[in-house]
Amino acid sequence: MKNYLLVAYAYPPISAPGAVRATRQIAHLEPLGWRATVVTVQDGYSLRKGGLADPLDNQGGRLLRIKDPVAQAHGRIIAPSSEAPSLRQRVLGRLKALANAVIFPDRSILWALGVRKMAKAIPNDFELVYSSSPTASSHLAGYFLARRLGVPWIAEFRDPLSWISEKNTMGAIRRSLLCKYEAWVVKRADAVVVVSEAFAEYFSGLYPDADIVSIANGAVFDETQLKAVLDARAARGQGEKLRLVHTGSFYNGERPIAPLIEAVKLAQEKHAVACEILCAGNDAHLATAAAKELGCLEMVKDLGVLSHAETVDLLQSADATLSLLHNEDLGKISIMSKFLDYLPAGAPILNLGAHDAMLSRIIREDSAGGSFEYGDTDAIAAWIADLPNMAQPDTVALCQKWSAENMAKNVADLMARVLG
Repeated sequence: MKNYLLVAYAYPPISAPGAVRATRQIAHLEPLGWRATVVTVQDGYSLRKGGLADPLDNQGGRLLRIKDPVAQAHGRIIAPSSEAPSLRQRVLGRLKALANAVIFPDRSILWALGVRKMAKAIPNDFELVYSSSPTASSHLAGYFLARRLGVPWIAEFRDPLSWISEKNTMGAIRRSLLCKYEAWVVKRADAVVVVSEAFAEYFSGLYPDADIVSIANGAVFDETQLKAVLDARAARGQGEKLRLVHTGSFYNGERPIAPLIEAVKLAQEKHAVACEILCAGNDAHLATAAAKELGCLEMVKDLGVLSHAETVDLLQSADATLSLLHNEDLGKISIMSKFLDYLPAGAPILNLGAHDAMLSRIIREDSAGGSFEYGDTDAIAAWIADLPNMAQPDTVALCQKWSAENMAKNVADLMARVLG
């Protein structure tokens, strides 16, 4: 059994997408001969907590938690809310944005420096360090640990750091600095993991000398549970509203929900199909705001922030799950984590985004649902109207193709290659 250090700021009780990937990697790498010790945060700031199992629970010494003073301050002054922000919250949000603009590479830098201080006490019995973003500071922590232990370092990117949207006056300066920091990480890591082939092509163009590997997130499913979900969906009475579910963030409108609501409204008016849109996430109020403007507020429900377990239950109740891609280049190279959470729900995925986006192509090629441009209102409405008669995706085959086991095998192969 080989030991490695996994640097993952996002880790239970945080249940954000980065934490989901980390826990699945740990659980499925161990049978392949790789035993993780996790370096993570104590009381980190996240809107999504709870419901995600810790694979290292009750295994003493394999979980090292370091305090993050900035995250603790954010947690005290900015309370999670699914409602439109109050004046106080808007003011605090501005202060938070200012802090994000000033603190580099992100607000977790003090945590990374805490990891550096703690590194002196870590025994030198690890073969490798693996750092996973978010946060950007995780890679700085990974660099500190790898240098201290004298072992190879793999850095994993979920998005290009240089594409992170900055809606403040410091955006141009910060973008330039993030580009330099990203290059610094890629050039010093022994290998770089990204989450899609298109992302790997983009990075390879920027950093032709780097060892860049595409390893997508992995899906976890239970065939017995899936059968029960599909049976329950088939048994639903005629005349019930079609339930369309979106989980996660709209990224302050960068993944626009209004075109989807407009298409669902058209499906109701033109095809006489009753629908409801359920949105769970920290900015789900954007959906209700868009629905109110379009005159169909009763059709959209804001469920606020849910735990991972609650999110899974919600997805299993869906007639279709909703994927909205960024309209920018980021949407073209990403395979969103929610895609791997949507697959086990067994419902068709309705994806809106560029026709040539990586995820759009996957959904078409794998027959996982329907994929449309944002302006294809009539076609989207017709697709929704056809949902009751639509052939269901081959969920078992899809989950096997995109399984967490396959993800872990690819990571294990890369680790072995890096060690030589």
